Amino acid sequence: MSRQTEGPPGLLAPLRGSATFRALWIGQLAMQVGIWIETVAAQWSMVDAGASTLVVAMVQAAVTLPFLVLAIPGGVIADLVQRRWLLVGVNGGAALVAVLLTAASLSGWLHPAMLLMLTALLGVAVAVSQPGVTAAVPDVVPAAHIAPASMLASISVNLARVIGPAIGGLLIASMGATAAYAASALGFALFAVLLVAARDVGHVPQPQSFLPAMRSGLDHVVSARPFRLLLVITGWWFVAGSVLWALLPVVALREFGLGPGEYGWILATAGMGAVGGTVIFAPLRTRVETTRYVLWLIPLFGLALVVVAEVPVTGAVIAALLLAGFTWTTMGAIVMSSAQMLLPAWVRARGIAYYSVASQGGIAVGSLLWGVVGGLTTATGAFLVAAACLVPLWVFVLVRRMPTQAG
Repeated sequence: MSRQTEGPPGLLAPLRGSATFRALWIGQLAMQVGIWIETVAAQWSMVDAGASTLVVAMVQAAVTLPFLVLAIPGGVIADLVQRRWLLVGVNGGAALVAVLLTAASLSGWLHPAMLLMLTALLGVAVAVSQPGVTAAVPDVVPAAHIAPASMLASISVNLARVIGPAIGGLLIASMGATAAYAASALGFALFAVLLVAARDVGHVPQPQSFLPAMRSGLDHVVSARPFRLLLVITGWWFVAGSVLWALLPVVALREFGLGPGEYGWILATAGMGAVGGTVIFAPLRTRVETTRYVLWLIPLFGLALVVVAEVPVTGAVIAALLLAGFTWTTMGAIVMSSAQMLLPAWVRARGIAYYSVASQGGIAVGSLLWGVVGGLTTATGAFLVAAACLVPLWVFVLVRRMPTQAG
């Protein structure tokens, strides 16, 4: 009697099968919780100080803008050195920056320019870490587990979006922003400690110097048409979608009149939608063709933006944020897993760095763009413009299709 063909691996298969992946996953979760706690505290501090819409949006830009400058060098370095010790050093340094931020807040020396600068330094840590973490996944899980591992990575980021804002809002409301800054330091420190204790991440550094390695990575990206197409779709999506994370504090705190604790839970709602929706619909991801799935996700996210902007009813906004969280995370998981599968091992970290520029750099550019649009119109007006920008993206994906394999 012949054995039946095994079905696709379950969502939790990578966590069960690889101790190294578990360490990376928990560490990334801790780092993302830390950066979200700090971001919420910084945004609240800016709004509380009466900063302009553009300055509030610059907090999100400060976290993500370093990707434009450092993600590609970080990807090159991650291919050339031991990724484990690179991640330990970067996250240990970020913990020290968060301690400095805490001390400045406690002493009363923290002003908006310093807050943006220190927030940007934490963004540097995330920018340098992300290519190494993402590129390590195919080295520590079997090929069949790459798709669920990418989904778990997106869940980690969005679980942090639940936990981080909730903790940040609670700490701000009960003990002040200083306590939130202190808590953020723990997230970075925990990632460093986990990697010190973990085994190596399965990567053999390449005997190549920095500039030739950077050039060969660029050559591959330029010559790989499917990957270039993926970068266009990724950047377009993240520029348009960044309006939610850049201007939601303005909508919630100024236009809805919420307090810090309530704002934290509003952000957590989007994260809950991301995690819950991803878990519920994960089986669907393996049964529906990728392009068709994406063609549903884009208009659903646009609908969520319109509801947040135009329906100031608590229940409707919560439902819209649940939908936005699910669609944002699922789209992120699709483009991330596509990038991992399109890239050969020898250039994977460098290719992921270009993906990070398109995604996180897209958020940075989009945050500044929507801050300007919100300043010229209103925050809700910026939401509507961003939703309109998703229409040509939908047409582009319909015509060009989603790239899922090299060729």
